[in-house]
Amino acid sequence: MQVLHHAALSLLLPSSFTRLHGRLSDESVPDQSPLVLAETDSYPICTGQTGHTGDTGDTGHAATILELQRRDFFGLPFIFTNIAIGTPPQPFMLFVDLTFGGLAVRSVDCQQCGRHVAFDRTASVSCESMDHRFSLFLDGHTAQGAMLKDDLHLGESSLRNATFGAADTFYGENMMLLILADMSDGALGLAPPNATSSSYSDGWHRGLQSHQNFMHELVSPGLLEDKTMFLSLPKTPDAVGTLVFGARYRPLNFWIPLSKRQKLSLIEGTWAVDLGHVVLRGYPQPFEARVDLIAALTLSPDFVMTLPDEIARAIYDYLGAVVNEDFEGGVIPCQVRQTLPELTLMFGGQNKSLVLDWKDYTRVLTSGNERVCVVAIHRQEWDTTSAVMGLWLFQRFDVLFDMDHNRVGLRELEKRGRIASKPSRLPRHGNVVVPATLHVYLTT
Repeated sequence: MQVLHHAALSLLLPSSFTRLHGRLSDESVPDQSPLVLAETDSYPICTGQTGHTGDTGDTGHAATILELQRRDFFGLPFIFTNIAIGTPPQPFMLFVDLTFGGLAVRSVDCQQCGRHVAFDRTASVSCESMDHRFSLFLDGHTAQGAMLKDDLHLGESSLRNATFGAADTFYGENMMLLILADMSDGALGLAPPNATSSSYSDGWHRGLQSHQNFMHELVSPGLLEDKTMFLSLPKTPDAVGTLVFGARYRPLNFWIPLSKRQKLSLIEGTWAVDLGHVVLRGYPQPFEARVDLIAALTLSPDFVMTLPDEIARAIYDYLGAVVNEDFEGGVIPCQVRQTLPELTLMFGGQNKSLVLDWKDYTRVLTSGNERVCVVAIHRQEWDTTSAVMGLWLFQRFDVLFDMDHNRVGLRELEKRGRIASKPSRLPRHGNVVVPATLHVYLTT
């Protein structure tokens, strides 16, 4: 199976799925040890064995904990977890995605799926057919199959009568999707709870089926006393990450409210926050782009973020980066990479600042025997109101999704990227107006 997105989010598929012009070198992958969840004042309290239900704090509350694994392909990191479906349980390793809302696995009826783990509905005494099919149209591929209900096993917790798709048809010509499909048994979508998710379509002409998505089914029956999801990604291919549902937590010192404007953009149905400023504090003139964007949080592996074309080009110009047809992002001389200024992102009504240094927003690629350095901020021409935050942001910060209070909390892993609880003073003169929602300030 492959990355499965909403139809409106198909353009968020990593550009590397269709272009293989370079790969990340080992130099660009941070060397960090696995995160160990422990009792502190600044992030969720979770104890217990990874992959099992653990006690969270002194209340005896149970949290469902899944282990996350990372596999790199062409230098791009992809995240996976293990679950089981049916009675008796049939195990699967699933690709994890934050923008897709459903759960999809291979079916034993899939003749094009090769020798993979596949779901056999006849072997599960608890499986029920929903008497209709789904059809997902992807970037160069189509996945189709039966809609089913069965028990879903997450560690030691079980979700009864969970909705999922069992693909029996998979065809297309996208080589990267085929390769990613070869690395997993399906996909687990962790998009925000939605009672009428359009993750599954029953065909182009018949329109969208209305199904509760995975997170809605997880939080609705009361399986989780606290409606939270904690995500700590594995930082290297050998490390182990953690996905925790229902974690009790003590207050984090960095909260960002989820955006209330998603219905106005193409990123509706995703975890998204408001992005108000992009600042580069270079010398002698700082750069500030005052924007009004809705930023989706994703696990797209090949960029730190995407920005509307004119904003990205203004950043390239400031940093001395150039557009190259063979590489995404802006290409810079490798000898100046370490001299680039800090990048400050202001979220949540401009009252929270996230500061990244040059290692956090640049990457080293290899093309043949040549090293190429790029600013991993990609251009998007299809939407001028939205931004997309990629997986590399989560290499520096763990994130807590708080569904009770419609907010996300960040916890920094090391001092290279840092959190500023108060907004920095911004230049207020010398502005040059670019597009309608973008103001660039260069001040002395």
